Amino acid sequence: MVRVESVDVDSVLDQLSHSDLNIVILDACRNNPFDRKAGRALGAGGLATMEAPKGSMVAYSTAPGKTAADGDGRNGVYTQALLRYMKEPGLTIEQVFKNVRK
Repeated sequence: MVRVESVDVDSVLDQLSHSDLNIVILDACRNNPFDRKAGRALGAGGLATMEAPKGSMVAYSTAPGKTAADGDGRNGVYTQALLRYMKEPGLTIEQVFKNVRK
């Protein structure tokens, strides 16, 4: 079950260390995806801070150690904003993430 519902981010970052530009987006909506009783409620949990290889951008849906709001639709609040601004022509990657943060 762990392999199906999670990804070892450190392994992904290690593999990306050979590239010139990497973008990693981490969305921490769930407290504990392995505990069905926890559901998608807000509370303690979330992702830890990590070191990214040079040339990498790591974007979090919320502050490290916190969980992001799931929202009411198919995607969480962060993902909804990300999808919206990724489609806007002419924005730099920096502008996309700044708009998502707002």
